[in-house]
Amino acid sequence: MKNKKILCVVLIVILLIIAIIIFAIFNNTQKSEKQKINTNEETELSKDQLNEIANYLNESDNNGFLLSSYNGPSEIDLYFIISEPKFETTEDEFKEYEQLANEEVTTGLCKVTSEEIKDLLVTKFGTQFVEHMNTANCNYLEQNDSYYTLCGDDLHVDVVCTKGVKKENTYIVDYESKEKTGNYIKGRVILTDGYLFVSNELEETEL
Repeated sequence: MKNKKILCVVLIVILLIIAIIIFAIFNNTQKSEKQKINTNEETELSKDQLNEIANYLNESDNNGFLLSSYNGPSEIDLYFIISEPKFETTEDEFKEYEQLANEEVTTGLCKVTSEEIKDLLVTKFGTQFVEHMNTANCNYLEQNDSYYTLCGDDLHVDVVCTKGVKKENTYIVDYESKEKTGNYIKGRVILTDGYLFVSNELEETEL
């Protein structure tokens, strides 16, 4: 009789332990599911966050990434990336281009080597390498393994970010030109953590 009582007590304790373990597992599962749901939620960006992203997009190294539509580095129009002051040719490079291309240049001339532009795209998109590039609006000289753009106007467009959300590690941001006159753009850019570019979709363009 005594042994039966002890056995019953042991069984009850075992059942309680099993019940506690099952409850703990269920509770952790529920928490994990809630965390997954929260992770997938969109969070509206604050005014300070929008201003921070706008400042980043207005930097000379980044502004050209807003001037064409693309879904990856291979689609971006290199003309808008190369046509900026830091890529302007020296007088000697200018004369060399005229000789090699056999043409007279009456506008500004910018130059970037194939290696430099690929390195820039890798840096800005966070990819391992870039195999194909959209060079339709650039002139390539094989002798220098370099791309050239003829540019007379300043293409830089300062923007303001009007609204945006963050989903997981992705920022989806709407922007438009700060000024309504002159060069004007309006669109949506997608960035990842560290503000690496993913894609850009232009809705309006006047360049």
